[in-house]
Amino acid sequence: MTHDIRVLISASPSSARESLLTLLGQMEDLLVIELCESHTNALQRFMEVRPTLTIAIEDDRGGEALQLGQNLLKLEETVPFLLISSSAKIQSSLNFQEGWPFEVMALPLEAETLHAEIQKLTASRQRATMFEAETIKSENADVPRSPVQTVALAGATGEVGCSSVAVNLATTLAKLTAKEVVLADFEIMFGTLDTRLDLRPEKTLIDVVQSVDRLDSTLLKRMLTRHESGLYVLPRPTDLQDGAKIDPESLVHTVDLLKASFAAVLLDLSKNLQNSDFVGFDAANVILVVMQLEPISIRNTAKLIQCLHDFGDYAQRIQVVANRVGSLRGSVPLHEAEATLGQPILWQIPNESKVFNLARIRGCPINMVSRKNNAQHVFNDLASTLFPHLMNAPKPPRKSFRDRFRREE
Repeated sequence: MTHDIRVLISASPSSARESLLTLLGQMEDLLVIELCESHTNALQRFMEVRPTLTIAIEDDRGGEALQLGQNLLKLEETVPFLLISSSAKIQSSLNFQEGWPFEVMALPLEAETLHAEIQKLTASRQRATMFEAETIKSENADVPRSPVQTVALAGATGEVGCSSVAVNLATTLAKLTAKEVVLADFEIMFGTLDTRLDLRPEKTLIDVVQSVDRLDSTLLKRMLTRHESGLYVLPRPTDLQDGAKIDPESLVHTVDLLKASFAAVLLDLSKNLQNSDFVGFDAANVILVVMQLEPISIRNTAKLIQCLHDFGDYAQRIQVVANRVGSLRGSVPLHEAEATLGQPILWQIPNESKVFNLARIRGCPINMVSRKNNAQHVFNDLASTLFPHLMNAPKPPRKSFRDRFRREE
């Protein structure tokens, strides 16, 4: 299920914050994507992650939360903002201020009232957004758009979960759209995509590369392996010697054929900055750099990002993904990691070690282990955000067994 409401919370540690998190965790259409302990930092994070709703809890130190709301009002008149306060004075001033686009709630919170207030706020924002979109569409009807088609996933070091993110993002996208999606293993020497999806491929990357000049889309798809999610997979060569035979120029033609044959192409790159990796970087509309919030991963990721800045025009395509957020290894605060990287971390995948370990053992994506885990919610949001143009067409209904033998009139 895709979360329609992405929430940023600004609140210092308190019992009120814990109560709010508990209530929000019970709402299936909502996902907390950011938790800021300082109202001062919340404004910057709002600009970076662009949540659907911002919730602030006023503490005893004064009107910092109220000031946050006023600052958001200056940025965007229709921004949904919910202020939670125990101060009757603040409640009175807000309730009687005409034109105030925010809402205020008193402590203690009740689940039904909170959910109704959130639905009202986000519904009003959705109507405003639809109006703005229609206005922009009419004003720019002749301006061509370039939707994302190719995403490359890279990591500075191993064991950060890059291939795991690639597998789960690709299978999630394949399930969410009626269009055809392919995942190619560009970790040519030691790729693991076939193992992670429990596949026994008859053809691999070396077979496609060596015959790419003779292939069309139909023949290409026959050479690929199909996962039960609907995802097409192009595995790495079985033998290490075959990996060394791959010509970069033929690899470029292979990527071009993939892009011509599929609505979405995902490339799982290696960690060694080989020629195949730069083929993937060149082809990608978006480069997802996967890392963890631990010192070595952050330092190496900063070097990788700097390298991509120096070698080509990749800077505008990079989006940083923090994996396993909340694990024991993730000891570095988010803002410190962002300062080291020199850019925001746009996506945070929570640590769900039990689910991921079980999926790895079974050789399947995590949505086949548990569909309601928090990490899967992020993959749903990531897929729908990167490929919104593929979300418009619903999947055709599956035919029943009897339909196969039913005559068409």
